[in-house]
Amino acid sequence: MSEINKQWLGLPLNLLWGYLAIAVFMTGDGFELAFLSHYIKSLGFTPAEASFAFTLYGLAAALSAWISGVVAEIITPQKTMLIGFVLWCVFHV
Repeated sequence: MSEINKQWLGLPLNLLWGYLAIAVFMTGDGFELAFLSHYIKSLGFTPAEASFAFTLYGLAAALSAWISGVVAEIITPQKTMLIGFVLWCVFHV
């Protein structure tokens, strides 16, 4: 069964939207780190407390990444992404 996969710059075109989404995400990922520590300190927290907040953020992100990978293996990645999107909408409205 020979199927011709179209490519652009060596990337499969059927994955183009996924690559674009990752590029957009990575552009904004970490942007808040540039100003958030200064903002936290301006609220009256010490530099150590601001650093601790970022430490907790990193630990939560690492744990969430691991859990979402396990959940994606148990159910489909599409369902995992849908659940994540719904939870994001619920907690950001």
